[in-house]
Amino acid sequence: MNFRKGRLLASAVTVAVLGSGSAFADNLSVGLDQTRTVHVDQQIATLSIGNPAIADVNVRDGKTLFVLGKSFGRTNVLALDNKGQTVLDVTVLVTSAQGGAVTVYRGTKQSSYDCATNCQRALVPGDDSEQFDKLQGQISTKVKMGTTGGTN
Repeated sequence: MNFRKGRLLASAVTVAVLGSGSAFADNLSVGLDQTRTVHVDQQIATLSIGNPAIADVNVRDGKTLFVLGKSFGRTNVLALDNKGQTVLDVTVLVTSAQGGAVTVYRGTKQSSYDCATNCQRALVPGDDSEQFDKLQGQISTKVKMGTTGGTN
């Protein structure tokens, strides 16, 4: 199986597939709430994600994919061309964010913070559910306000 890894450019992992009908088989590490770009040489006709709760994939064009890490874990992405040949077969590993992440433990409860500049609460799976739900509600309200112009 022929394959070539692309360079790390602007925080995007680029994967190029060589040759007609060849499949890429490797691991793609994506940070939680981060996106990586995957490029393939052949046009993608069919795309399947093993567990969409772990990662999501958006197709920019028929040859460029954006892989988003949604929750910790491992899944796979499979892409086929219009003849049913495998164009991409990659294991996606969603890992913790890099740098600035702080986890505070209070007994058995954990709370996560993003401290890249100033420490702010972060939505991280596994955090205390009461605090997680409260923060998620606040974020949802803010997003809704942005999309409705502040009205309900």
